[in-house]
Amino acid sequence: MTYAQDLGNNVVLQWNNEKTQVTYTLSASRRDAVDTYIESNLDILKNWDHTKTLYTIQDISDDNVALTPYLRERLNEITDYVKDNHIQVRTSVVLSDNLTGQLMQVFGRVFTINAKYLKQAYFTDMLSAQSWINKQQAN
Repeated sequence: MTYAQDLGNNVVLQWNNEKTQVTYTLSASRRDAVDTYIESNLDILKNWDHTKTLYTIQDISDDNVALTPYLRERLNEITDYVKDNHIQVRTSVVLSDNLTGQLMQVFGRVFTINAKYLKQAYFTDMLSAQSWINKQQAN
């Protein structure tokens, strides 16, 4: 059982029934979509019990999502917040299976190289992403 909420601007947030795992779906890379996506991620981080690990799936596989300079800039706010507040985060990232997805994966790996509190894995299908995050949560 899950609870989904359309946040507007091509962003959907979905909690599992126990509220131990959150999935974000971003389906556009316009500034308003990026702002909604980043602000919602930050809101959850700011309200999260920092003694617990946060498990997320970030679905950015829509063909309308591009790695814009603005998205890259705003993503830094998430890693900075995680690092500054020592929040353990495990994230499955679902990417498109094309050049854009490959570029996002390379950027993501570089982006998190010094983020010891943030562990990410990259997938091209939701089932694999869910399986990985469930294994992380079971450890």
